[in-house]
Amino acid sequence: MLNMGRSFNIRHGEVKDAAQLIELLPQLDIETTFTNREPGEFCFSLAEEEDFLKSSINSPIQCFLVAEIDNKIIGVLGLTGNSLKKFRHTCTLGMGVLKEYWGMGIGSALIDASVNWAKANSITRIQLQVVETNIRAMALYERKGFKKEGILQDGIKINDCFWNIVQMGLLLTNIID
Repeated sequence: MLNMGRSFNIRHGEVKDAAQLIELLPQLDIETTFTNREPGEFCFSLAEEEDFLKSSINSPIQCFLVAEIDNKIIGVLGLTGNSLKKFRHTCTLGMGVLKEYWGMGIGSALIDASVNWAKANSITRIQLQVVETNIRAMALYERKGFKKEGILQDGIKINDCFWNIVQMGLLLTNIID
């Protein structure tokens, strides 16, 4: 894909990506307070990251996508599903893109690829949580069809302050190809 003069690629994560990911994920935690982890809390070893990537390959309930420019991973999106029959139709989305690459359409492309994967795997609902002050992310999710479904009051503590979390969902049964 080409945007703003830069070409990027979206693909499924592979075991060979593990070393890059254990460097990228802590960087995402440093660049924004909107990730689930504080800086320094990501602690997968190379072997653990490789195992995680192996588990997502060809999984019907888990998907891990990477965005790359010139073979450098600059963004990720994970969909985590549930093997319980009552919840098998749902996945929870988590995503991050290095700040340097914001505004290039990478988040949008990652979401599009995740929706395609979800449809191919009989997922009919993608859900996520976003800090209420993360206006940029909420705007992206809304452009992609996600709807605000509720508020988790004081759902996250950032820098000793409590913030609300917005629960959002996308029903894939409402999307026409």
